[in-house]
Amino acid sequence: MNVTRLRTLSKGKGINGAEAEALMVAASGMTRIDQPEDIANPVAYIVPPQNRYMHGALIDLDGGPKCEFARNMPGKPFVDY
Repeated sequence: MNVTRLRTLSKGKGINGAEAEALMVAASGMTRIDQPEDIANPVAYIVPPQNRYMHGALIDLDGGPKCEFARNMPGKPFVDY
């Protein structure tokens, strides 16, 4: 969770932390703010020596808004990037 962004948003709008988090979630199109384990779990998968053959991969850890944006573009074919 980006605590600095939450604090800046809450201070700038004069709202509390929970209200700032709700605004961030609503603006992102996601259902919640990320948690540390959302990043730690994929990293824990990549790091063990059993996965040494995996290299040069890009793994989006953004909760999916990039894919949702692409899917919802009218008249554009869906491209998973």
